[in-house]
Amino acid sequence: YRGIRRTIGEQLTESAATIPHVTHHDVAVVRELVATRAAMNERLADRDVTLTYLPFVLKAVLAGLREYPVLNSSLDEDAGEVVYKHYYNLGVATATDAGLLVPVVEAVDEKGLVELAGEIEADLRERHEVHQR
Repeated sequence: YRGIRRTIGEQLTESAATIPHVTHHDVAVVRELVATRAAMNERLADRDVTLTYLPFVLKAVLAGLREYPVLNSSLDEDAGEVVYKHYYNLGVATATDAGLLVPVVEAVDEKGLVELAGEIEADLRERHEVHQR
């Protein structure tokens, strides 16, 4: 239990102890999203990025956080107050050959779908290479 697995374990333990976790399940019909993604990927065929559904999900989460800012807050126990964040950094739990990795995508509100897709791919590729060493 060392290296990347230890770091992941320590960070997830701290997260579980200090950040309220929210889970929500819902069903949506996304035919238009499927068609939009396919059309965008056709236009991106000559670039080194594939647009998955994840950037769309990040943008949907962003919209929810903007509508319900209490979900983008943390508790400052020493001050006894809720701290509302004015930035949108989202952790993305991802199962890989190296185990569970949670890249944090910073400033989701400032990036487009293609930029988000490229950043996530690059981060996971980099983490995978580090684990292979």
